[in-house]
Amino acid sequence: MEVDAFLRARPLIDVCEVHPELVFLQLNGSKPLPPKKSEVGDALRRRLLKRQGFRAIDRWLDKERIGTGAKRDDVLDACAVAIAAREPKGSLPEGEPLLDKYKLPMRIWF
Repeated sequence: MEVDAFLRARPLIDVCEVHPELVFLQLNGSKPLPPKKSEVGDALRRRLLKRQGFRAIDRWLDKERIGTGAKRDDVLDACAVAIAAREPKGSLPEGEPLLDKYKLPMRIWF
């Protein structure tokens, strides 16, 4: 709600919403992933991130995150969002986005 209020007050600012699971789905060749909080799902997401250049992800998760309040899956999701910000591959819906009642575009990038 806070982001929506911010954007309504500043309609010229371009903000892209990202859903990390769509990024992971794309990185995994459009194959569904195991749940992110499962051991297998966590390991797969770490492998996918390493392939994208996040070589220190294990250290971030096992050492640097401790005591910060960040959960493992939040760190993984943040990395996925960074990938979409760096080089988005697409958006949902494709083409012209739908507009909400405030005329703001509704789409999720991945």
